[in-house]
Amino acid sequence: MFARITLLILICSMWGCQEPQTIPEPQITTFPLTSSVRAIQVLDAETVWFTGTGGQFGYTEDGGENWQIDSVRVDSVLPEFRALRIVEDTVLLMSVATPALMMRSEDKGISW
Repeated sequence: MFARITLLILICSMWGCQEPQTIPEPQITTFPLTSSVRAIQVLDAETVWFTGTGGQFGYTEDGGENWQIDSVRVDSVLPEFRALRIVEDTVLLMSVATPALMMRSEDKGISW
């Protein structure tokens, strides 16, 4: 019995002597957009594409340091994009309006 109490005291004292661990604060980055983002595709640690309301789309290739943001207008209407897919060098965006639109670009959104 004495050995158990001694072991318990030893364990408790060792536990209490450990230095407190510091938890790093999360990195919070403000997204550079005022419209509502509806689709995101992460390609790797550096490259992310997004699309959303107001016909907006964009991407970063340097982990979010710089963003290329633009919008698409079809017959004076800004599509409400809800889906995004990147396949090799092809970007596909899909809207939900009537009629639904599927936009395709092979030059990072310079032409559709």
